[in-house]
Parts: sequence; C-alpha cells; structure tokens
Amino acid sequence: MAVVAVGVALASALLEAWWLSIALLIAGLGIAPALAAIFTSVSSSLRFSETAEAYGWVGTGQLIGAAAGSALAGFMIDGVGPRGAFWVGGALAVLGVIVSVISVRWLPDLRGKDAGPRPDTEPIELVG
Repeated sequence: MAVVAVGVALASALLEAWWLSIALLIAGLGIAPALAAIFTSVSSSLRFSETAEAYGWVGTGQLIGAAAGSALAGFMIDGVGPRGAFWVGGALAVLGVIVSVISVRWLPDLRGKDAGPRPDTEPIELVG
C-alpha cells in the first residue's frame, strides 16, 4: 500500500500525460501484492466452507471504497481541480497503509505454513 501511496502522491504533482502515466504505473505496482495479501489472509484463516462469504465481504469493501473515493474525488475536482482527485487518492492510500500497520497483529502468521484454506474436517485418530 505504501507503493500505491507514493505513486498517487507523485501523480498529484505531475499532471503532464507522460509523467502522470509513469506515476500511476508506480501506484499500480503496489496493487497486486496488496490484493494477494488480502486473498491469502482470507483463504488461510477460514475454513473452506466460509471463504465464499468472506470473499463476498472483501469485494463489498472494495466496491464501497471505490464508490466513496470516486464521490470524494468528484467533490475535490469541483472545488480545486484535477489535482484534488489525486489528493483524495493519496490520502486514502495513506489511510490504507495506517490500517494495514495497525491490523497486521490480527492476521495469521503464514511464514512456513500452507497458505491453503483450512479443511472443514480433520482426520480422527481411532484407538482400537
């Protein structure tokens, strides 16, 4: 998310087409790792039967964020011009970094573990 914030901050300063495309390319480089981390956390911390609902909530959050960000950016464009949209994007990306840093303690530690979904059932040892 920090890469996204840096790219969007650069985009707000550089509104010429070539520089803008380079800044947004930098911002886009941070999206794939962020989404991979989100989906890996969901799949590895829930049972397989619960993942569909969890992915639904993740998608809902993304859509709400896109809608709210677009609305705020529209107000800023009306108020201060095109740079305002990038200010909103940069501020929301920084907010995403802050939320990520705070919430990392509640995510499962996946180092050295299978990132696949937890099984719905487990083998039972029979003594006999």
